[in-house]
Order: sequence, then C-alpha cells, then structure tokens
Amino acid sequence: MKTLAFKVILFCVPVMMAGRCSREPETPIPQVNLADFGLDATFDVGENYTFKQFVPLETNMGKQAAGCNFLGNQMSIGFGALNYLDPNKSNGFNVGFSVDNVTHEGLYEFREEDPAAKNTSGYIKRTRSGLISSTPSPIMAYDNRQNYLRLPPDADGHCNEQEMQVGVQSIDITKYSSENGGVIEGSFHINVYHKPESKCAQYQHQLITGNFKLKRVNIPQ
Repeated sequence: MKTLAFKVILFCVPVMMAGRCSREPETPIPQVNLADFGLDATFDVGENYTFKQFVPLETNMGKQAAGCNFLGNQMSIGFGALNYLDPNKSNGFNVGFSVDNVTHEGLYEFREEDPAAKNTSGYIKRTRSGLISSTPSPIMAYDNRQNYLRLPPDADGHCNEQEMQVGVQSIDITKYSSENGGVIEGSFHINVYHKPESKCAQYQHQLITGNFKLKRVNIPQ
C-alpha cells in the first residue's frame, strides 16, 4: 500500500553584514492523516462496519477496505471484507455502487440498473467456504436489477410473481474533486435484492447506508 511522504527542505540564505542566517516565515504544510480516509456502512439487519482506504482493518472476515475509482465521469465506490474472495473461508462480503455522470457536488438518484450497467448497486456475501461453481453456491448475490413479490403456490403448485418497484439508490456528494487523488465525500442509500433458489421464496431485500471520505483514483480510458 502506498503512503504519502512529505519532505521539508529549508534554505538558509546568508545575510550580508548580519553574520547570521535568516529566512522568510515558513508556511505550515498541511498534514494528511491517511487513516481519515474510508467509509462507514450500516446494514438494515443491524450490522455496522468501518472500512479504511489506506490502512485496511484486520477482522475475522478478512481485511476491510474501501476505494473510489473514476472512469471518465463514472464513479465506482467499493468496500468489503476480503475473505469473500477466498474459497477456503466461510465469510466476507463485497459491496459496490457505480454512478454515471458524477461531475459536481449534489444528489444523484436512480433505481434499477440501466442497460449499460452504469447505474448499479451490488452486494456479494460469502456464506460458507467452497468454490463459486459449487452446488449450492457459497455466494449470495444481491443487486438492483429487479424486485419480485412471490406468492404462495396455488392449488396446482404454480408460483405467481408480482413485480415490485426497486427502491431508490441515493448518493449525495458533499465534496467533489476532479483531480486524481482529490477528495470525494458524501453519503449513500442503496437497495439491493436477492432471488432465492427455492421455489416461491420471497426476494430478499437489503438496505445499506453509510458515509464516505475517499481519495479518487482516475483510471485511464
């Protein structure tokens, strides 16, 4: 992980007939605490987590980290506990949302994932150890593509579904910078849904909210 280092070089200029060294008053260099950059998230099941951008936290779910990338004006923020990547682990998760045309401070809202997959929200949770190709899958995936109310089986055993509205995804940018390494601050409110494998089981909903202060990384196009 890269860290920032600051070097202060002081030039001492002799002053004629003074016999001593003098210099102009120094301008204090702002100190950057990398531990200040990160994200706090709350899940509606009552779980609260903190994720750091530069000094990931070691937990029983793996390192908890966060980041903010820009591809042009498309902002993607991701955060998670990295054991979800390890098939030998039984926990961990990853959350991310991508928002198109982020060019200034303000509120950005959308609902369902658009055809170009630019306005998306997702949540991947590892429920047990094992490969993703395993049956049943050790991964539970939530997204904002669709939300269905599944009704109990009728007399013939058929399941009826009723399409419901996907909840709003709200990302409020309170501090914006277009510079690589600039600070992006704000809050988010995302709704994601999981389609159970069991016949007629209800779609599962998860609301995730939080606040972030992150340095942006501009990805070359």
